[in-house]
Amino acid sequence: VTTREFIIHSPTVSSIKFWPGGLGKLSNHAVVQAQLYVNGKHHGVQTFIVKIRDEEHIPCEGIHVGDIGSKFGFNSEDNGFIKFTNYRIPRDNLLSRYVQVAEDGTFTSASSDAIKLGYGNMLYLRLMIFFGRSVQFSRLATIGIRYSIVRRQFKDSETGEERQILDYQTQQYRLFPLLGISYAIRLAYIEINKKYKSYEQQLFEDKRPFGLLKEIHTLCSCLKPLVTWRMRKFGEYVKQCCGGHGFLNVSGIHRIIKSEEGLVTAEGTNLVIIQQTGKYLLEEAQKLERGEKLSGITEFLNSSSVLLTKKASSFSSINEILVNAFEKRVAFYLEYAAGKFKRFVEKGLDVQTVWNEKTQQDFIDLSMYFADAYMLKSAFKQLYECEFLNDTTRPVVEKMLQVYAIYCIMEEM
Repeated sequence: VTTREFIIHSPTVSSIKFWPGGLGKLSNHAVVQAQLYVNGKHHGVQTFIVKIRDEEHIPCEGIHVGDIGSKFGFNSEDNGFIKFTNYRIPRDNLLSRYVQVAEDGTFTSASSDAIKLGYGNMLYLRLMIFFGRSVQFSRLATIGIRYSIVRRQFKDSETGEERQILDYQTQQYRLFPLLGISYAIRLAYIEINKKYKSYEQQLFEDKRPFGLLKEIHTLCSCLKPLVTWRMRKFGEYVKQCCGGHGFLNVSGIHRIIKSEEGLVTAEGTNLVIIQQTGKYLLEEAQKLERGEKLSGITEFLNSSSVLLTKKASSFSSINEILVNAFEKRVAFYLEYAAGKFKRFVEKGLDVQTVWNEKTQQDFIDLSMYFADAYMLKSAFKQLYECEFLNDTTRPVVEKMLQVYAIYCIMEEM
């Protein structure tokens, strides 16, 4: 307090920052999140701007920083580590939109939950990972489909000419859903990005959109795992569909697959963050059991009894039938997983044990089903709202979305 400075310190090996991109070699400054103590009192995790290298690009005294080393892929990114040893920064380096520390050490906060609003920045990165996979799926589809058009194998009994391998069902079954998921991601992104822009606008207006933040967090926590796991699966499909040529570096497939490997872990390991969606859905199931009405992204669960019994003949289009099938799977599995959770708790097991040892995988599966349902419903909705589609392209994109949905049904339901 007397020097009007904060001391950044890494007291243990586990407190060393590890993995931030750009830290290993390039960055001169870092945004650091650290536990804040003022006059011995703890004030939670806060965010600071910290200079880490001087004008000669030499690490500042009290800072040990470097590259973490070679990785499976994505080695163009200099992911790094940093250890602070009693490193001093000015008091003004605290990001103080929601919290302030006065010169005399007095700590004030806009609210006890205000720090959570800064979490939106991390969600934006997960949202960009979701959107970016559309580009990579498109690249894989282009490689696989173009190759399958040019490559011919075995004579056609009617024409006597060798058939394009794209005519074979094995190729179509693995390649066409690639186009479908690419369009589904791109269209669903429009829908979820509206939510994020609304969140930012409300922040700008000094509102506290915690409900919207929770929805965006829930969606990003399942959509990012969905598309990064699917990327690994379809990447292998394309490699196989291109035969020996697919194993060559010149095909471009290997480079895409390797660059995607890290995203299963980046910005939150999939197996960990997807559980956030599972816990949200469990809370929604408990609300339904108490007779409460749901809204927003889970509103469709209010009529789950109707959802589970509705016949295909009551829908006006195949798109509605497909969306109903995916939402029906969510409703059915939520009832199963939440019921299983409740039964173990009633037997006297504590909540953490039930989650970690009895129902964890059930809720991970449920979250994947929820992600697919949300993505497809949003994509079909944007078919008729998106300004980038016209009367010529819309039917083609619609067919590809249907192909992807039917592929998922054949593979998983």
